Amino acid sequence: MNTKDLKTNSGYGASGTDLVPLLISTNGIPKNMTLTDGIPYNVWEGVVAVTSARRTFSIRYAAVPEDACIALATRTSRGSAFEKIQVNGAAEVIGEYTAAQAKNDCSSDKDNTIVWTTGS
Repeated sequence: MNTKDLKTNSGYGASGTDLVPLLISTNGIPKNMTLTDGIPYNVWEGVVAVTSARRTFSIRYAAVPEDACIALATRTSRGSAFEKIQVNGAAEVIGEYTAAQAKNDCSSDKDNTIVWTTGS
């Protein structure tokens, strides 16, 4: 939600723009994340990146354990906050990410990467 507050009439900035500095300056980094040298880390100590794609943005979560990966992929696909979800470079999923597919895609015990992309 904090990133969505950054959107202007022209979007989130040029494609590839790192939105983390703006999130830091607007206190938009969630309290459950650690911030070290301007880089946010999730609860599993994985880097969190937030990047503009002009009218949309993506959130990249690294170092996610398998059980959390499955839960995050399936739960977040049920809402309308994200248009696409991708795990470990597998095909992007638009719509519901099933538990069976998430189990297949969340293939690492402790080092999965999830990318969420918003709609326009």
